[in-house]
Amino acid sequence: MKKILDIIRSWIKVYTHTQEEKSRALERMAVCNSCPSKVNSLLLGSKCADCGCPLSKKQWSFFPCDKWER
Repeated sequence: MKKILDIIRSWIKVYTHTQEEKSRALERMAVCNSCPSKVNSLLLGSKCADCGCPLSKKQWSFFPCDKWER
């Protein structure tokens, strides 16, 4: 149940973020754009092949990808 709530919070952050959160999201997206796990989907646009999340929402995630911390 906690994971579902985290996903909902991530989607809300897309519209209700601080400047610091936006900066962090842009940094994360830069990592995702160069990641070999990035794939294109007709329905979701770019998504992560590892977890299936749409990248436009994953960048706001509360459960970060280990690749972001490198």
